[in-house]
Amino acid sequence: MTIFAIKSQLKSTMADTAPKTYTHDVCFISFSEPFTDGRTLNIVKLTAKLGKSVCLIAIGNENDARNLKGHRVQFYNCEKSTHSKASVRWTKFKADAKKYYNNITAKFYYACDLYSLPITNDLKKQSTFMGAHSKMIYDSREIYSELGTYEGRGIKQAILSQAEKMYVKNVNKMVTSGPFDSIYLKEYFRHNLPYTEILNLPPYQAAVKSDLLRKKLKFGDNDLIVIYQGMLMKGRGILPAIKAIQKLDDVRLVIVGQGDYYPELKQYVDSNNLARKVIFAGLVPYMRLHEITCSADVGLALFEPISKSYELALPNKLFEYIIANKPSVVTNLQQMENVINKEEVGILVDQKCDPEEIADKIAYLQLHQNRQPYIEKCKKVAKNYGFESQKEKIQKLFD
Repeated sequence: MTIFAIKSQLKSTMADTAPKTYTHDVCFISFSEPFTDGRTLNIVKLTAKLGKSVCLIAIGNENDARNLKGHRVQFYNCEKSTHSKASVRWTKFKADAKKYYNNITAKFYYACDLYSLPITNDLKKQSTFMGAHSKMIYDSREIYSELGTYEGRGIKQAILSQAEKMYVKNVNKMVTSGPFDSIYLKEYFRHNLPYTEILNLPPYQAAVKSDLLRKKLKFGDNDLIVIYQGMLMKGRGILPAIKAIQKLDDVRLVIVGQGDYYPELKQYVDSNNLARKVIFAGLVPYMRLHEITCSADVGLALFEPISKSYELALPNKLFEYIIANKPSVVTNLQQMENVINKEEVGILVDQKCDPEEIADKIAYLQLHQNRQPYIEKCKKVAKNYGFESQKEKIQKLFD
């Protein structure tokens, strides 16, 4: 008997003895910590709420597992690596994930990002070998072929892009975070897969009155609190925002998040004696973010078009500000501009992110009477931008 015949017979035998039921309807894989990753956490929890049997492979611990169990989610946690190199962290994540392969057979394997795609591909292959007819979904939450973080690092970007094209060949359905992303990626991949746009919306929560930041940071009653929340990376308008705050009296900037750009930003703040005006709050659990946002006065969503991914940005922070009833200052990039023009919930600035213009817009919003119309607009449309509004699309995605 040839080796090919042996393999064929083995595959047939495995398929015949395969379990008749799946262990889960959907298995999500995410190279992230879900309790600081709003997009992953929201879609996983809502899918479970819709009655699907759900598991998640991601970075976390036993406490996270207990929390997710309360939302009817089986959490297969991978140990967090503190290594400075992302490639080393990813290698450890992949090795940890393999420990769970034999526990899982799912109808759908859902890669929450590009870095999870190889693991998703492995799991689908394993399920197929066991006789299951699983499908693979890829959430291209960013334009991974043109990431802002890889600006000027052409070799790394090329390797990432080639890997994505290779694995996308095995994908059955695509998910993006906005309609313009879908248009771009259909042309980029030159395929005819079904696409679903799942926006980076937060779960709807009523806005709360909170002085959390003002009291904790001992700001004055007349200080305007401006908030930036998200990863600290170049191209996200953070340094121009700091320079804008530098020009203004009675304005404080609170930066919630972490990232590789932090040391450079911190150095600028310290060298210009801005520690009282610009506060780095660090990373906070996603479930605590709403109260913090509600305790600010104005939100920032400033992206510079240094990459296609940033050019098409439609970040969750924009919608988190709307839910919290906070006006925002936003760059006039295509997808964000559409939201601001439609809902009138903020002020646009040019995508050059000039500190002078940003300062002018923030100064305008220092007056309560100028902020109030935007606040009222936010109140009217907030429920439209809760993650729950997408439940029909998510239900259809897994049917």
